[in-house]
Amino acid sequence: MRAVWVVQPYVPRYRVPFFEGLAKVLLDDGIELRVVASLPDRAQAAREDSTTPEWLSLTRPRRLKLGSRSVVMTRTSAFWKDADAVILPLVGPSFDNYEAMGFRMRSHLALGLWGHVKNYVSDDNILDLWSEKIQMKHSDHVFAYTQSGADYARLQGVPGDQVTAVMNTVDLGSLRAEIEAVTDVDLQMFQEKYQLTASKAIAYIGGIDRSKRIDLLAEIMDEVWDRRPEVKFIIAGSGDQVHLLRPGIERGQVAFLGRIDDRGKALLSRSSSVLVNPGRVGLIAAEALTMGLHVVTTRWKYHAPEIAYLEPGIDVTYSNDSAAIFADALLEAYSRTGQQSASVPPELGDMIQNFRSGILRMLERRASKAQRVAKSE
Repeated sequence: MRAVWVVQPYVPRYRVPFFEGLAKVLLDDGIELRVVASLPDRAQAAREDSTTPEWLSLTRPRRLKLGSRSVVMTRTSAFWKDADAVILPLVGPSFDNYEAMGFRMRSHLALGLWGHVKNYVSDDNILDLWSEKIQMKHSDHVFAYTQSGADYARLQGVPGDQVTAVMNTVDLGSLRAEIEAVTDVDLQMFQEKYQLTASKAIAYIGGIDRSKRIDLLAEIMDEVWDRRPEVKFIIAGSGDQVHLLRPGIERGQVAFLGRIDDRGKALLSRSSSVLVNPGRVGLIAAEALTMGLHVVTTRWKYHAPEIAYLEPGIDVTYSNDSAAIFADALLEAYSRTGQQSASVPPELGDMIQNFRSGILRMLERRASKAQRVAKSE
């Protein structure tokens, strides 16, 4: 049986169905999937979304401070050096990735890279861009989260047959089933518990940290409170900036749920008319489409690529960074009645099959190269 390792910074709960589904289909191809990851750092841990399933191998990274930058030194080669392939995160200078490039030159190891591929969520850094281009050049396959990332890899010179757009998503089937299972009694009990009125609320789901611009969300809530104090916010998530939401919680404007599962999301979606996120929009785009919630966000340059799943004006409204102007757009969307979306989010089964297809092509390419080398010797 062939062995393929995937390396992750840490494993959030939403990734578990993906890895377990991928492992299952790969077994039919005679491939064993293994995953190695670290525990989350302090900011990631504050989101309370990490997990360590029994099939996960754990490693401990070293974190070095270089001026204003924090560099993570992870070395996982002991796990995958004798495997048939390893798939590593595509990041700037990485000891793991360079070591894998070395093993690839000296052995049968196939090297895959996965992630956003293009730099969406932070400013470009010349050293990072150069390093990532070199890594892609010396890899066997690039697994991009979305089509735009795959297109970028091709622009960087990666042959088209060595790039897969996996169409990053979560287990929407579970969420959809929970939404369909909600009864009127369930909804009434939920709304009574959190003192929600018959009027639907404004929802927020996600990490409560800097990447979501919680400081701006707090200002927006102040604006809405001044104009429409009867409008409630339902906020679900965890993070290191919960304190910024305390004024809204204390004045009764906010029903704070903490971190929730698909059942909680189903009840939240049935109690809400719009979803707000002034910061980074990523996988919540797929969930918003499933929940039937219009998204209101900013024209921020650091959105994740999954925001492309949303059709502007139909699935998402863009505002600017003014809390007052954003509140105008939010209340307008809140008052709008049911505009139906034709957008369809990627399904987890499709993501699994896309990833599987890329792995098979990567292994086939590596095997063909080994055969050519053997014939020439």
